[in-house]
Amino acid sequence: HSPESFDQYGNYIVSDNPNIGFDDHHDPGVPSAYVGQLIYINSLVLRAVDEILQNHDQSPIIVIAADHGRYRPDIPKHYILAAFHLPKGGNEGLYPSISSVNHFRYILDYYFDLNLGLLEDRMVED
Repeated sequence: HSPESFDQYGNYIVSDNPNIGFDDHHDPGVPSAYVGQLIYINSLVLRAVDEILQNHDQSPIIVIAADHGRYRPDIPKHYILAAFHLPKGGNEGLYPSISSVNHFRYILDYYFDLNLGLLEDRMVED
């Protein structure tokens, strides 16, 4: 979300109005400032995941999740980004409608036998 402060190459862009990032001034090679920043952030995340996977003797647990999604009244549910690398069969208990309240509860139960149990998967509207 705004303010978009980086271009697709990771250059910090200063706007005339510091409250809104760099408005929508961007390289014409990308459709918007948001897309440019998304390209850059994606490259950082992919690099970090590659480094984590390459530098561990055992397969690590990796969770990449957004803190919120965008509520739209025309869509009955809104979803957030949640990507997992769960070794040793950890992905088998995941299900398409698992909500963010249960991500870590599931992982902690599966790998560490904490017996937290899952809560009701529900959406809280803004």
